[in-house]
Amino acid sequence: MSFREIVGHDRAIGFLRRSIAAGRSGASLIFHGPEGVGRRLTALSLAQALNCAGEPGEGCGACRTCLRIARVESGTVQEGDHKGDACEFTAHPDVHIIVPGKNEIRIDEVRSLRNQAHRRPFEGHRSVFIVDPAERLTPAAANAILKTLEEPPPTTCIILIAGDPAALLPTVRSRCRLVPFHPLSPEAVREALMAKGGWEAPDARIVSTLTNGRIGRAMAFDLDGYRTRRQEVLGVLGRLSRPQPRAHILKDAEVLGSKGDASAMEDALEILEGILRDAMLLQAGGRASSLANVDVEPPLRALAQGMGEALPGCLQRIGRARSDLRWNVNRQLLAEVLLLDLAVAGGPAGT
Repeated sequence: MSFREIVGHDRAIGFLRRSIAAGRSGASLIFHGPEGVGRRLTALSLAQALNCAGEPGEGCGACRTCLRIARVESGTVQEGDHKGDACEFTAHPDVHIIVPGKNEIRIDEVRSLRNQAHRRPFEGHRSVFIVDPAERLTPAAANAILKTLEEPPPTTCIILIAGDPAALLPTVRSRCRLVPFHPLSPEAVREALMAKGGWEAPDARIVSTLTNGRIGRAMAFDLDGYRTRRQEVLGVLGRLSRPQPRAHILKDAEVLGSKGDASAMEDALEILEGILRDAMLLQAGGRASSLANVDVEPPLRALAQGMGEALPGCLQRIGRARSDLRWNVNRQLLAEVLLLDLAVAGGPAGT
């Protein structure tokens, strides 16, 4: 995908174009912003712009070089000390993606990056190294990359992708140019979904609201799967709003806990939080057109009425659960405690 095909982020793209035109493409950059907003896509587009022979400085997105850079595959390391670790790679020998293996990016990966960065590109004009997410660099790895970040070879571009640059070491931040990426407006996401993804307007409106301006997530959004999961969560909430045996609450925790799947549980908690936010909006007299889940307005109104003043406290409790989930906790126990808390907040559970 060339620069001109990227939706939004005009300031970031403008800065990158000016840097290439001024011959400052050998640089160390931090692309920061929410996940799914387009940081990695822009990093790959920059790699295309730096190496495309057809449209240098822009990238045509269609030549053999651009297509190989865009083709990112996932796999595992097959040998050595890192055998079995996650890895990602492009089909182009000069564009490298460094991702966490066992939940972190270790010093060995950085040493490899450092060695390759000082070699001439194999085929293209520039070698590009994308570290994603840079927050996973261990302290030793971050310190090992400092010299290369400070003085990258003229044929090398290093891009660190981060959610919040404050999570990186100050010594890393000080050696890089920060390039911010902000969420797009719901209108921009909706238009992109209809123009590029072929979505119908009602579905595009729902997805654009649910994804909070993260165009990458919106394009890959499984709306049918979301609706199925949401119906399960609505069922759990409906049962919590009326007295029931605690054994039934624990059974519902199995639905929320997703059998220990952290990613699925995070999705369920996000859906749960979104539903309660919509219910609180209705409770405060907000317009139905402002709802993220506008297609299930009647159950939301029933929740708003049934949970009453407990809604704000329930939202806070879900927020804490989402934060706890990022640590190595017992997910089933977390789901059970959360639902018991919500049941107490929404009304006394049966015995």
